[in-house]
Amino acid sequence: MEGFVKPGGVISESDYTSAQYLHMRPRRPFVVLGAIIVLLLVVAIVLSRSWLLFSVSVGLIGWYYLYIPWCSKRSYRQYKAISRPFEIELTEDGYKTTGENGEGTIPWGDFIKFRQSDDVFLLYPSDNMFYVVPQHFFDSRETFEGFVVVVKRRTAHAALQVSA
Repeated sequence: MEGFVKPGGVISESDYTSAQYLHMRPRRPFVVLGAIIVLLLVVAIVLSRSWLLFSVSVGLIGWYYLYIPWCSKRSYRQYKAISRPFEIELTEDGYKTTGENGEGTIPWGDFIKFRQSDDVFLLYPSDNMFYVVPQHFFDSRETFEGFVVVVKRRTAHAALQVSA
């Protein structure tokens, strides 16, 4: 992998939840639109003193901060393979993973986009499927950033390179 020690480890429940939030994060123009809608909703609640608007707002907050993490953790517990250790290798042919159940390589041309946060890096072979690479798989932040640079270079053909 271009001078890197093979990163690897176990994807934790919190990694999986972070990945789900990153996957759901809208692109910047939609964040601005969402902020405007939230501001208008707050103004409407204050001016109308409507219990219905207030209840809907509390429900949406509960959905985001309680239901989504609960679903994510439940999904993590159901998906046994994700909690097994594996190693990653970036080869000329593609993104290779090796674990106790076997190994596989996804060609670079199969990836259509990626997303990155401080904690996780997501590689997408389709709009709604992704591979999670947690930052803690690497011995340092610099090594993680080097990994990200290599992947971005290898997937430069991707039309939808999304950084969040």
